[in-house]
Amino acid sequence: MKNNFVRGKRLYPAHYALLYFTKGEPQQFSRPKLTPKMCRHCGQHIKDYGGYRKIVEEKGLNLSDVWDDLSPVRHASTKTRAANELPTVFFSRIMQISGYPGGVYVDSFMGSGGGVLAALDAHMTAVACDASAESCDLAAKRVQARWGELNGRDGERRATEAPIPRAANS
Repeated sequence: MKNNFVRGKRLYPAHYALLYFTKGEPQQFSRPKLTPKMCRHCGQHIKDYGGYRKIVEEKGLNLSDVWDDLSPVRHASTKTRAANELPTVFFSRIMQISGYPGGVYVDSFMGSGGGVLAALDAHMTAVACDASAESCDLAAKRVQARWGELNGRDGERRATEAPIPRAANS
């Protein structure tokens, strides 16, 4: 857990890094805005934005390099596997910043496939793998289920069959 709780010889998995590669100018790069945090008791802003409060309320806050508003999914009711998962908002935000229809999303540590699902939602091609065959099986089930949802909603198929994630060692 956070706050210096000792976890044996492991670091707390609160810091993840994103790599964004592009050759030349990126085809897509947007800067999403966040809504300011409000107190759940009184409904007022948690921070004092001084003379900028009206602007912050109208336009939102710029997303910084450190996303302290997200944390790994840990509650059993929302997890799809035993290990930590990243929240779906995390992947949606990534697609909003740099994704575009027809683009390619590459995930070499796919886990339960949250990034692949977000790429499908954004009408992108996903290339993903994981060292764990169990993770690939789970991701394949989730991708096939989402594929059926997307094709049922659109009324037309985007490809002849659903993409199926494979384990790196298979």
